[in-house]
Amino acid sequence: MGKVYTQTGDRGETSLGTGFRVAKDNIRVEAYGAIDELNSAVGFARAEIAAGGLVNEKAAIDGLLREIQWGLMNIGSLLAGGLDDEEALPESKGIEEVIDSLSRELPGISNFVIPGGSREASAAHLARAICRRAERRVISLSRREPVPGEVIAYINRLSDFLFVLARYLNHRLGCKEEIWKF
Repeated sequence: MGKVYTQTGDRGETSLGTGFRVAKDNIRVEAYGAIDELNSAVGFARAEIAAGGLVNEKAAIDGLLREIQWGLMNIGSLLAGGLDDEEALPESKGIEEVIDSLSRELPGISNFVIPGGSREASAAHLARAICRRAERRVISLSRREPVPGEVIAYINRLSDFLFVLARYLNHRLGCKEEIWKF
């Protein structure tokens, strides 16, 4: 990789993976930019979990989050026009199995959870909120241009996973959840 800066974007445009130039606020750029932001938030959650007090499950959770980050890189590349192999996209089924497994250990809830608790869970909650924004951007793009349905399903399921992960982390670390009562 040469220089980080190219000066080609100084006028508010960027190149897609196809070489086509678009405005930096183009809905496609917004979509893959939100996926990039989500990937960074998942990386932050990984770092918090690695540094945190969870002992037994730390390696398994790190491996899962690493796999998620690689999947997000593939999604971002597809949305940017640089990946044309849809078989490289992550699937929702694996995440659903993990959600079900973690959920079996959690107490039921009937109201919303106030994001917070441990640092680890707070990072997962932040990633979940960013995931929802990425989902909205990808859906906006899908209304204008084709986006594989599995991408939308995966991002939707990923936000569910991040919510359950946050709850699981607080549960395992002994942090009481704050339930919003209206």
